[in-house]
Amino acid sequence: MARRKAEAVTETAEKTEHTFTKALLAGSKRFSARRDLLNAILKNDRQYTISEVEELVEEFMKGKVSE
Repeated sequence: MARRKAEAVTETAEKTEHTFTKALLAGSKRFSARRDLLNAILKNDRQYTISEVEELVEEFMKGKVSE
């Protein structure tokens, strides 16, 4: 019984991620080294999850440099 309950709680926690504004993310300790990048790639009128931001940063960093 306890095992099922723990699995259900874990599944719920994985599905529910908190969202944050551009200003909160750019001002956070976690993204302090990428503050300028976040200000460039994130939109002001949208909220993002941590995983979305990490994915966007990764995609941007893998982008090709135009000559």
